[in-house]
This record gives sequence, C-alpha cells and structure tokens, in this order.
Amino acid sequence: MGLHGMLIQITLIGVIISAIVVAAAEAALAKPGCHDMCGDVEIPFPFGLKDDCYLDETFHIAYDDNVTAKTGSLTVTNISIEVHEMRVLSYVVRDCYNPTGEYMGGEEESSAWLRAGMFTISKTKNKFTVIGCDTIALLTGEQNGEMYGTGCISVCNSLRNVVNGSCSGVGCCEVEFPVGLKNISVTVSSFNNHSYVSEFNPCGYAFVVEQGQFDFSSVYLHNFSNKMVPMVFDWAIGNVTCKEA
Repeated sequence: MGLHGMLIQITLIGVIISAIVVAAAEAALAKPGCHDMCGDVEIPFPFGLKDDCYLDETFHIAYDDNVTAKTGSLTVTNISIEVHEMRVLSYVVRDCYNPTGEYMGGEEESSAWLRAGMFTISKTKNKFTVIGCDTIALLTGEQNGEMYGTGCISVCNSLRNVVNGSCSGVGCCEVEFPVGLKNISVTVSSFNNHSYVSEFNPCGYAFVVEQGQFDFSSVYLHNFSNKMVPMVFDWAIGNVTCKEA
C-alpha cells in the first residue's frame, strides 16, 4: 500500500473513531438497572423515574400511565445532557368574553403556574408572548431569591395596523427574560372586557414559548386554539451554571 493509501485509511479510521466517540457522548444513559425511556422521552441520569434512579428529588421525573413524562405539572418532551436543557409543554392562559362583555371562562383559564423545581426559564430560548387587542398580561416569578415581575400590553381598535409575524404591541407583544428566573406565574386580563373589539378579538392569550416555535398571525386574534406550547428550561447540578456543570 502506498503512502497516499495509508493516509486515506488512517483518515477514515479517525473519522470512524470520532463518530463513535460523539455518538457515545450523545447517548442518554440512565443509571444501571433503571428505565431510560418514558413514552418517547429518553430519561438520562441525573434524571430518573423511580427511587434510587435520580440524583435527588429535583431530577425526579413522574410519569402518567408509563407514557407521559412530567416535571411538576408540566409535560416533558425532551431532556438534553449535552446542553443541559429540558423541553416541556407550557400552558396557554386565556381571557374570553362574549359580545356584551361577560366573562366566558373559569378562573383557572386566565392564570397558570409554571413550576419545575430548581430549573430556570431559558433566557436565550424563550419569550413571554401575549395575543390580543384589549389585553394585558403579567408574569411574576423568582430571580436569584428575589421576586421578579414584568408585563406586556397589546392594544388595537381594528386589524388595520396588525402585521402578521410581528409582536410589537399591535395584536401581539413579547418580552424577553432575565437570567435565573424560575417558578413563574402567568396571568392575562382585559381593559374593557374586549367589548370594543369582540367582533374580531373576543379573547386575550398569554404564554411562555420557545423562540422559533410561534409565528404570530392575525387569525389568532379571532381564535388561538393551542392549549399548550413548547418551552425550554435550563438545568444544572447544584448551584453551578450550565457552563460549569
């Protein structure tokens, strides 16, 4: 075999070894003797489904009928060891009225707690988003041991200035998050019970959603049917940052 052939062979072996190493690093491994799947979701250590399978109670993943993975009351759709992220389904809260201004929903529909132990809302991966033309929404939570709160207002008298794909405060608005925010509560309400806009916007909506997973459309002012949307938590072991963990 000539020198050129040997170099090609060595290069191919290197590529194969690299691929094996990467695949091994990316594999989600549960603790020995523990289940590594819940439905379609891989459950890698430090997470686990049963006692002695997770690092501590923070990483306990509950499950419904062995199919749906849960952290707190939130459905888990993905856990990443590589980037220390957990994807969940976040609740959409709504505030709806009939044409006479009478409230059409239960109290639980206009507010929701998004709790997941010590996990924090990803600053870079999520946005607080509000839909409506007579809508104000508040988000409160805990940041580094202190109370935190922010809000978003969306007001419009017609669809004239509403722009699809834009959340600048006309039909839709959005707010970014600070670092270290957790245990949040989302509440949505109205200034005038949608009385002046009920023909095209009977409801207001608010939710935390993963960036790139929501694209505003004026159609949503009439009806946004999603009950849940994807959201991303950051996680770490102990009190270290994701980069340190």
